[in-house]
Amino acid sequence: MNPDKAASLEEELKCYDQPDTSSQVLGRLPRRRFKVLKERLSCPSEETDYLLLSTPGIGTGKAWICSRWKDHRYASVTESLSDAMAIPDAMAIPDAMAIPESLLVARLKDFRGYGYSLDKNISYPWPLPGVQVDTGLPTPKINCCTFVEALLVKAWEDALPGRFSWSRSLHSQMMILGKDFFSPVTAVIEAGMATPIADPSEPPPPWTLVQGWKSLNPLKGGHSFLVVAERQGAVLTLEANASHRLSGVGFRGLGNAEQFGFAPPPDWWSNKDLWKDQKVWSWESLLKAYGTLKLARLKVTDLRWAG
Repeated sequence: MNPDKAASLEEELKCYDQPDTSSQVLGRLPRRRFKVLKERLSCPSEETDYLLLSTPGIGTGKAWICSRWKDHRYASVTESLSDAMAIPDAMAIPDAMAIPESLLVARLKDFRGYGYSLDKNISYPWPLPGVQVDTGLPTPKINCCTFVEALLVKAWEDALPGRFSWSRSLHSQMMILGKDFFSPVTAVIEAGMATPIADPSEPPPPWTLVQGWKSLNPLKGGHSFLVVAERQGAVLTLEANASHRLSGVGFRGLGNAEQFGFAPPPDWWSNKDLWKDQKVWSWESLLKAYGTLKLARLKVTDLRWAG
């Protein structure tokens, strides 16, 4: 990495998670300057150049652009220290599929009275587009996969009518009915709701979907959950579970969301007395609990819970 380099985009450009325009699109970058983290010249052929840029607010904070195709340049690189130092943290153009956090939070109250079950009496609070699901059952239950699907799909459907779609195949991926054991993460990326996180070793950003397994061989201990905030080493999850002080939808180690008015308790990250056995869950402890993880950052804006 050369910290002195900067790229000036000649036009609004798509950015990608790999130096390949057929890879996952992470968003669009405006016509402005960005810090250059890495260059791939004449890659994968003599016809194209790629740049890895610092992109706070999109993906994992970095993304690739195609800066040249044949004789056409989409971005120019300078090596002026003063120019590079003058670049503010460049935010990407808000993704058209992004939704405000408030829409997710508002829907939590619809899980009032829900218990947890792995597969008995599973009932969604509302119908979902593109797939038939059970709703309105007495003594409703929810599990980790159905909770995540219900909350996310309903929030995106409400926020983006006519632009967001769901399907039976995506529903099957959320239920992990195929050979992809991390298919909930795959599904939200394919639906345009999230971007992949390549490195699970660091605490993820707010509103990240996690699919974890305690073991892949033999396959056991699978769990889908959301990391909605991380503060001072403490992690706030939102999940459906029957353990960790939960018997339905809530915050791991703290309790059901309903007992807190469907919002995190004040000072959840610093008040150990709130936590079961004063055990504050951290990202490190979650990594130890689940041997293998895949993550996707949901396209959520206007964050409040992470503040």
